[in-house]
Amino acid sequence: MSTLRVDNLQGQTTGTNRYVVQVVSVEYGTETTSTSSTLADTGLTASITPSSTSNKILVLVHQSAKALDGAGRMNLMRDSTSLEEQYFGESEGGDWYGVIDVIRLDSPATTSSVTYKTQQRTNGAGSVGVNSPITDSCTMTLMEIAQ
Repeated sequence: MSTLRVDNLQGQTTGTNRYVVQVVSVEYGTETTSTSSTLADTGLTASITPSSTSNKILVLVHQSAKALDGAGRMNLMRDSTSLEEQYFGESEGGDWYGVIDVIRLDSPATTSSVTYKTQQRTNGAGSVGVNSPITDSCTMTLMEIAQ
């Protein structure tokens, strides 16, 4: 009979103390549209509870969007804090269809639950929408990275 003894087991790449602690992934497939210049939730949202205040959250967003007869803006939010904004569409008018991908490494500095979401608004005229017919659904993936 063989015996396996381990003094220390680490789930990480040699030479680093960073590794993925947990992953949360959501899909959202309902189209939402807006003609307002006020930010409104798109419905794509996910929550994660970090296990350490020093850990970071890698946020990956893949969201289809459209701007009809104008341009729009999508914001990535952590709770009520805006982390990043993406402009899309045609500033001179016309229709635009595309996909917005966001990769953001965030430092929430908490062990309480944090919620990430996207919001949209027009950039003046026209209408905007997410989960447009370009893709079947939009996704948000949250990865807690140990530090």
